[in-house]
Amino acid sequence: MNMNIKNKILFPFCLLAVIPLFSCLDKDSQEAQENLEFNRKLATTLSTIMGDSIKIFNTTLSQTEKMNINPALAPDYTGHKLFKWIPNEKDVKNPAVALHKMYDDIIKAHPGINMITVGYENDHLLMSGTLVALKNFYPTKRPWYIKAKANKNKLIISDPYTTRHTNVSLTKQSADGKFVLTIDVDISKFAGSVKYYDPYTDKIFLIDKSDHHVAFSNVRDMIGKYSKLYKKKPNMRHNSSYQGYFLNKTPIAHTNWELYTMIGREDIYNTSY
Repeated sequence: MNMNIKNKILFPFCLLAVIPLFSCLDKDSQEAQENLEFNRKLATTLSTIMGDSIKIFNTTLSQTEKMNINPALAPDYTGHKLFKWIPNEKDVKNPAVALHKMYDDIIKAHPGINMITVGYENDHLLMSGTLVALKNFYPTKRPWYIKAKANKNKLIISDPYTTRHTNVSLTKQSADGKFVLTIDVDISKFAGSVKYYDPYTDKIFLIDKSDHHVAFSNVRDMIGKYSKLYKKKPNMRHNSSYQGYFLNKTPIAHTNWELYTMIGREDIYNTSY
């Protein structure tokens, strides 16, 4: 069918109007695919860190149980005066010194482990590294100790938190219930990957199976303080577009967490032309 002169004149302008739309849709699809791939890569990184750390924890717990030191030999920080325990590495007959050395050797072999701590029923405490002076410190009154005792033989995985590093703590009581072991795991490698995201429109969530926000990120790392602000039920459950975002989720192995990544669609549209 022949086009009249009016249609011939309008056709190129209509075509110019449609081209940006296809460009936008193509970029839309590309960004969504990149988000999905990044989500899976990030989840794999965290799953690997957690899996390796749990293996190290189980080995450390087993070795600590085999050494079976007398809790009275571990340092006592319950006094009212500052106390700092400095182990004498030459005192090879002291089981507490041997246990401390074992913990330090484990950390040297596994840089992702920041600290190893064992708390005993008598409130004595032994930690890896060089401990700063403490006073009035009762391990049995600490949340990690109380939670482990309440859950008996279950491994407790904490929410991410930030000190000098972004950490997760693994905690469990011994089989005989005489002590509780806790290991701080550095997940900064995972957290550092978050720098890909835009601080204003893109978000990352760790959410447990009870829909509790374990942690929230707005760019640089999984900042522990955000978890207090986002401990509420999220409004998202599936891989979909959500309120102007592309949303993907992937379960984290060895945990009850799911990783959500969201990227703002408005950024895609604003940069398509």
